[in-house]
Amino acid sequence: MAFNKKTHLRQNIDALKTAFTLDRERRAPTPEEERTLGAYSGFGAIKEVLENPTGKPDKDGMATLVAELHEVIRANTPDEREYKRYMDGIKNSVLTAFTRPESGRRHRGGDMGHADRPQTYS
Repeated sequence: MAFNKKTHLRQNIDALKTAFTLDRERRAPTPEEERTLGAYSGFGAIKEVLENPTGKPDKDGMATLVAELHEVIRANTPDEREYKRYMDGIKNSVLTAFTRPESGRRHRGGDMGHADRPQTYS
């Protein structure tokens, strides 16, 4: 099955809403809420969250979902600084999603040489 960004973004937003509710109410999740939280998949493959959704054409529905993500974070953070901290964390997860730590650059015990670095042309 192919990765569906809209589905994953919807599930992530629902999981964040649930997490904020549980934190605010200081309680454990119900079985249904556990399923919602378990569907959270992170934002690494959803590059649309890097963009400001305001004024963007919404031909595929992603801008509406990104706007909702911003609204959920803003509504559940005490001030602009905390809102920005959350959004920066989400954006960093996208920007670092495909980088590997130094230890991950080995392939079956051998060094990959320069294969893991971008090619530059002069």
